[in-house]
Amino acid sequence: KSVGQQEAEFEGKTVPCRWLEFKVQTGKKSEAGINPGPVGASIYKILVPESRVIGKLADDETIPVSFLPMVKGFRKEGEKPVEEMPGSVFQIYPKVARFMHYKTLEKEGEPEPLAVGIGSITAQKWKGKYEADNSQGHTIQEAEIWRSDEVPFGLAQWSVKQSMERKGNNEPRSAFKQVAQTVVEMKALETGTDAKSEIETP
Repeated sequence: KSVGQQEAEFEGKTVPCRWLEFKVQTGKKSEAGINPGPVGASIYKILVPESRVIGKLADDETIPVSFLPMVKGFRKEGEKPVEEMPGSVFQIYPKVARFMHYKTLEKEGEPEPLAVGIGSITAQKWKGKYEADNSQGHTIQEAEIWRSDEVPFGLAQWSVKQSMERKGNNEPRSAFKQVAQTVVEMKALETGTDAKSEIETP
């Protein structure tokens, strides 16, 4: 969510920036929602140049939106105190979302109606794939991303399927066998105005 605006220096110029806040909760589902247990929620608050909050899959320099330029940033892990984050880039994967930087994203079909939590919208579906392996492991991640101008920040829905395969160090590649598979699905549930930050920062 967007929790405010501020002028700040970026690449040698004073530019309008926007505070973005990401809250991540994982745990067991209950009637009251998600119970994160003793770990609690993780909150990331970052200041990003407005010119980079574009609602596209990649910016004009082809930098994927899985990376955001960060003027400054803060995080709060569970009950721990708020701390400033180092660096000038905020990486969405794997803390905030499971989709990552795909070298190629393929457009599938034409924009079509999509039902999400905020109602029916028109969205374009894209597909991406990532593979990595070594002598013993093979990881495959397949993603489907729906982008729409009718949703704040452009991301209407996404799903990721990640499979892990293993084999013996001296066995041939044909010996790889799947040992785990994770599927994550997310969609836009609500929109609003006057969003407030959940953490106090300097």
